[in-house]
Amino acid sequence: MPSIPRLHHLSLTLLAIAAGGALIIAGCNGDGGGNNDSGSNGPIDTSVVSSPTLVGRAVLPAATFAPGPSCGYQITPAINNGVPSPFFDRQPVQGFSAVLADPDQAGVYWAMCDNGFGALENSADFELRVYRIQPNFKTSTNTRAAAGGIDVLGFFALRDPNKKIPFTITNFFSADRILTGADFDIESMQRGSDGTLWFGDEFGPFLIHTSADGVVLEAPIALPDSDNAGKQIRSPQNPLTEEASAVRLMNAARAHARRNGGTRTPVFSPYHVMLKDGNTANETLAGRSQVAFATWDFS
Repeated sequence: MPSIPRLHHLSLTLLAIAAGGALIIAGCNGDGGGNNDSGSNGPIDTSVVSSPTLVGRAVLPAATFAPGPSCGYQITPAINNGVPSPFFDRQPVQGFSAVLADPDQAGVYWAMCDNGFGALENSADFELRVYRIQPNFKTSTNTRAAAGGIDVLGFFALRDPNKKIPFTITNFFSADRILTGADFDIESMQRGSDGTLWFGDEFGPFLIHTSADGVVLEAPIALPDSDNAGKQIRSPQNPLTEEASAVRLMNAARAHARRNGGTRTPVFSPYHVMLKDGNTANETLAGRSQVAFATWDFS
């Protein structure tokens, strides 16, 4: 599993909170008294907790990176909070949208990244990953005291090598077909009883089912419209909309060109990638996108 270099600039705080006797994330056992800077990864007894109580704090610097392909080329402005982009030969570890406890090791968690840089249009070079982390929750009577750290132990990337996804993704032409923040905007993660993972995406919206290490197992599951039988609820970023399909085709062509040394960015209009959908005005355009890929030179 890849090791992770840590760079310090800003920080995201992971909090251990006990609410109504149930611990949200296990942290350290702080007594609020003389134990001003203790660290532990063990569970906390919350039997006497009657209201939300902060019991531990751990910080992962915002400028924490993992090895990976260069990214952030579409971030604007190019300097944010003093951090320049793009990021060469590395991927940002943050930010996290979901956390699951490791089923095999207490005090270790799997943290899921969101879509990257905030939008479909600027996140095609951000890989969707789940990181294995180990927070060292600490408590202190001094609210400004240093928090515990968070060790990043490794990660896996969501990927579709078996071509289960039936629409264009950024890495459409690659063998491993690693998913990016322009393909899905994952917001939630749950582990099934069989150990496989389920991710909630808001670009579709879709449910995405993967193996325990991130390989897509079946086609993304669309959200049915309960008020209209046979219909689906779709976001503006849904891959079956004309505008989003054009962006996804451009992302795939650009990624393919860059992998092969190309420097020019192809541009498609929605008109040229319209789907054959029963509208007779569109029938003559069926297959136009396949012709484009077969005949255009992106070098």
